[in-house]
Amino acid sequence: RIATAEKAKAERRFNDVRSLANSFLFEFGPMIENIPGTTAAQELLVKRALEYLDRLASESENDPGLQRELASAYEKVGDVQGNPYSPNIGDVKGALLSYEKSRSIRASMFERTPEDLQLAGELATIHKLIADVDSHGGDYDKAVGNYDKALEIREMIVARSPQDFAARAKLAEVLRSRGLIPFFEGDNKKAIEYYSRARDILEVLHREDPANLAIEHEFAFIFVSIGEAQGWDGELKLAGENLQKGLDMLLSVAGRAPDDRKVNRSLMLAYNKRAENHVDVEEFRKGVELYSKGVEIAERLYRADQKSFQAKRDVAMGYKKLAQALDSAGESKRSLEMLTRSMNTFNELSSADTNNAEALYDVANTRFSVGETYLSLKDFDSALEAFRTANDEFGKVLSINPENIYAVRMSTFNLERMGRAYQALAAKRDRTAMLNNALENFRAAHANLNKMKADGNLGDIDLPAIAETEGKIKAIESLLR
Repeated sequence: RIATAEKAKAERRFNDVRSLANSFLFEFGPMIENIPGTTAAQELLVKRALEYLDRLASESENDPGLQRELASAYEKVGDVQGNPYSPNIGDVKGALLSYEKSRSIRASMFERTPEDLQLAGELATIHKLIADVDSHGGDYDKAVGNYDKALEIREMIVARSPQDFAARAKLAEVLRSRGLIPFFEGDNKKAIEYYSRARDILEVLHREDPANLAIEHEFAFIFVSIGEAQGWDGELKLAGENLQKGLDMLLSVAGRAPDDRKVNRSLMLAYNKRAENHVDVEEFRKGVELYSKGVEIAERLYRADQKSFQAKRDVAMGYKKLAQALDSAGESKRSLEMLTRSMNTFNELSSADTNNAEALYDVANTRFSVGETYLSLKDFDSALEAFRTANDEFGKVLSINPENIYAVRMSTFNLERMGRAYQALAAKRDRTAMLNNALENFRAAHANLNKMKADGNLGDIDLPAIAETEGKIKAIESLLR
């Protein structure tokens, strides 16, 4: 009798912990996730939830219901730790660990019950979330594997339930994310293929349920994604049309959901990408105007939640992009002030999470922009110093992930800019030594560009750089004869 009572007491205690963990994550968590100013609460949520979950995990192996709850809970914790598409506390390594715990549980369960479409959807979700983190960290090979697994499962679910509204929405979501990989790797046409498939699905869903704000939000943003890829593919007019369409639709959505952080962030991104298109067609003032609107939104979101890694990064990125547009518009001194502010913030973010390759890349990329601004100001010594430092920083990013195409691309252009700085300094002092240094950097950049082209990683927009760099090499070689 005593043993039975003790067993019942232990079961009650176990169920209390189980109930408390669920309450933390699925009642309290969703109430605060889109409310600005709640990052500190989310940090505490993660800490407490992991304590409960790890305790439950050791006792759940023979309880499928609890296993399923645990998988969902680990997913939720991972979101708060480092989901790049939602407010997070910047713990990328922790997010991957939590997501992997969720994936492992779901994969094991799905092997036993492959006919369970709900479980299949949950497994697809966790594959996508892992891919999202890897994609943002520049590990595209890992990301592709998980995106393709998620896509395979989502297509299977829709094939079995073709009228399922939510299943089709999830398929569109994976298609857009999958398109990011070829976009990041410079294959813009392939990216547009994925984006267009997502757009076609979302168009039907929006027509079926025009009052569904979440679908309208996704439908609007897919035009932004398509326009961005078209811009990088050199289709600037078509890009502008799609970017403007997406921006106009998002303005409408934001007007009906003024306090939704996710919607406002999408609007900020749309302003930034439309601004980039204006700069590409040399409408610099329009670019400055729209980047300024993007910065206003980013600052508002950050003021409301100053512990949010994502919100802080968005402000720094906004100022960096605005600074680049100002430099193009001839306001290089003002540009330099904003870049310095942006650089300081990126350094803080990188120092806070040394495992975050994306944050380190932000530092290097902003340093590159500082160097470009010094070139505009004809301060060639300061430009060279910035490019040298950026070269070391890009090297650190590539030591973490040598396959990071963005880092390979920007480190290559950084070499080319170092060549320009040395070439300009040759007119002031140490002519032969400076020209030889310029030649060395131009040759290295040229070799990298050719390798990127051979590997299929050089976008059409960058192809002219090969001939341009070759011309600079020949010009300096003739000067040194």
